[in-house]
Amino acid sequence: MTPLPSPVLAELCTDIGFIDSTSLKVCHNRRISRHRVFKDLAARGKTSVDWFFGFKQHKSRQ
Repeated sequence: MTPLPSPVLAELCTDIGFIDSTSLKVCHNRRISRHRVFKDLAARGKTSVDWFFGFKQHKSRQ
């Protein structure tokens, strides 16, 4: 059985944050050349699964 961390150690670890991101797909990859709504804002991106055209949304939590 592992001992629980001391209260002093637990106090030092309060600034740990988590960041996660998800893709906001604007259109299918085959239609990138014809897409006009977010033409100047959207960009190609890559996730761990596939490529996409749109935005990447980042979420952080402490």
